[in-house]
Amino acid sequence: AERYTTPLANYTESGMRDCDNTNARLIEVPVARMPAVMMVNPNTETHACMNVTGGLSMGQVRWVLSGASESTLSSSNPVHPGVLWSSIVPNDDDDDKPEWRDLDPSCPNEPIHIIQRWENRSVPQMLSALIMCDHCSFPEDWFPGDGVDRLRLVYETREEIINGAANNEDVIGITELRVGVATNEVYQIPIFDNWTHGASDAAAAGNSAILPSVNNSSMGIWPLQDDYRLVIREDQLDELRPFLAWMLSEEGQDNFDEIGFVRMDPLSRVEAGDRIGINLRHLLPDDDGDGIWNGDDLCPNTQPGLSVDLTGCAENQRDDDEDGLINTEDDCPYTFGTSTQPTVGCPDSDGDSWADSADIFPAEPT
Repeated sequence: AERYTTPLANYTESGMRDCDNTNARLIEVPVARMPAVMMVNPNTETHACMNVTGGLSMGQVRWVLSGASESTLSSSNPVHPGVLWSSIVPNDDDDDKPEWRDLDPSCPNEPIHIIQRWENRSVPQMLSALIMCDHCSFPEDWFPGDGVDRLRLVYETREEIINGAANNEDVIGITELRVGVATNEVYQIPIFDNWTHGASDAAAAGNSAILPSVNNSSMGIWPLQDDYRLVIREDQLDELRPFLAWMLSEEGQDNFDEIGFVRMDPLSRVEAGDRIGINLRHLLPDDDGDGIWNGDDLCPNTQPGLSVDLTGCAENQRDDDEDGLINTEDDCPYTFGTSTQPTVGCPDSDGDSWADSADIFPAEPT
C-alpha cells in the first residue's frame, strides 16, 4: 500500500492511509510477526567468523543480500539510512563481492553464498520489503548470484534450507525463524539492530546483539522481521471487524503460531485493536488488579479495593501537592505546606510549624 498511498499524520496510532488516486481511506492492521532467521553450519570457519564479529548488523544483512552498489547503500532512502561503508565492510578488498573476510581478517576468504526459499514465499517477500524497500520509487534488488563465484540458491522447502546450511561451508541459510530456532543442526546468527554500522563497531559502542527467539520476535525486539498486516478499506471496517477480531484473539494468534508465523505481544494486539475499534485491554498484565495495566501503572502495588486515578495510584499513594506527604496524611492535600500543627501539610509562611490558618502571627516565626 505504501507506493500508492499517503499516510495520515497520526498513522503510527491509526494505521490510516489515503489512496493517492481515489478517495478511499485504508487501514493497516498488524496481526502477527513475520520473522526470518539466518543460519550457518556450526562446525565451520563461518561459525567461528560470526563468533569473532558477534554476528551481523542489519546494515550488514542489507550488504549481504542486496545487489545495490556501495554508492547506493551509502545513501539514505525513504526507509533506511545510508551505511558507513568502512564499518559495514571493515576489511573490504574492493572486489565488489561480499566475502566473509570482508567482515574480519580471520574469516574465510570465500564468497558469502545464500540459500533461501522461493521468492513468492512469505520470508523472501518480507525481506524484499524490509531490506530492499520494494515499495519505494527506486527499490533495490536481491543480488543475482552468478552461479559460479557467488551463489544464491532457491529451494522449495524449509527442510532443504536447513539441510543446505547445515552441510555446506560459507553458506547462509534464510528461512522462517520458528523453524530455524527449533533445530540444533545450524547456528542461528545474532543480529544487531543497527542499519549504519557493522556488528563489531556496534558492539564496541555498547550495543547488544539480539538473539533469534520466538519471544524476541513476539515482543517486537528481533530486527529481522516485519509485521504481517492486513490492509482494509475504512468503509468496509464494520463488515470485516469480526474477522479481524478473530485474528487478534487467542485462537487466531494460535493459528499464526501453528503455520510458522509468531503471535504478537499483548500490547501490540491492543494497539492493533484500537485501530479497528476493538478493546483488547483485558489482555494486558495488571498485577495489582486496579484496572490500570502494568505499563501505565505508576503505583503497581495498590491495595485491593481502592479507587485509583488514570496513573493507577490511590489516595494513600499520591502526593498531589508534592510536599512529601501522601494525600491521606495531608490535611491540605492539594496545597504545598510544611505545617505540623494543628494541621499537617498546610501552608506555614513563617516556618514555625503552625499552619497559617491557625497562626495569629503568620509572618513572624517567634
